[in-house]
Amino acid sequence: MSIKSFVEALAAVEVDGVRRMYAYPPLQINNADLPASFVRPPSSEYDPLSVCDDTADNMTCNLVVAVEAAGQNTQPANYAKMLEMADALNEALKENYNTIGAIVTWRITAQDMEPIVLGLTPYWGVTATVTKRG
Repeated sequence: MSIKSFVEALAAVEVDGVRRMYAYPPLQINNADLPASFVRPPSSEYDPLSVCDDTADNMTCNLVVAVEAAGQNTQPANYAKMLEMADALNEALKENYNTIGAIVTWRITAQDMEPIVLGLTPYWGVTATVTKRG
């Protein structure tokens, strides 16, 4: 799988509740399009342990879901939306496991204290750091 196809597979993951899916990191997001998902630029690493190792090709990418612009709504409401989106993102990754790549792992991080920033706007959100091996 190429880096490009890995990024495209992640960008195509449909997460329940997401209104707009971007194939790239947007410069800004219109409030009407929130929650919105996008993929940050990937990293790739090739590290063979032996000549028989088919898991040497590692690619990592962040699938980001911006939920709500910071400063809007109330803290409890935004927190609840963020947790709901974390569950939805986890389920979407489970459902799309086979289309993303060979051996896939992910770590989901809710972003409240370190928000997602696009342009000058911080957003409550959730990020899945997805790694594909092989």
